[in-house]
Amino acid sequence: FEMTEFNLNTSLQKETAVNFLDRLNIYFYHKDRHKKWPSNPPKILGWRDEESQLSRFRIIAKQHDFNHKSVLDLGCGYGDFKPYLDQNYDIA
Repeated sequence: FEMTEFNLNTSLQKETAVNFLDRLNIYFYHKDRHKKWPSNPPKILGWRDEESQLSRFRIIAKQHDFNHKSVLDLGCGYGDFKPYLDQNYDIA
């Protein structure tokens, strides 16, 4: 039993360390991009340009009927998808 408990704790520690390193890596990725393109949110987020971001939004929007729906825009970004939907759909 003690060995299993030890393995669980070690596994949890590794998972926590990896999670922290992943988060740190993401933080520095975006921090570096923000320095390079401070006034270009799509570039900061990793898009080639604003048009490539909008192209992705159009593809997502074609897959669903967003009219008269509520949308909660969660994820990694600045919430740019919601304004796109507001401009193109009758969002509730």
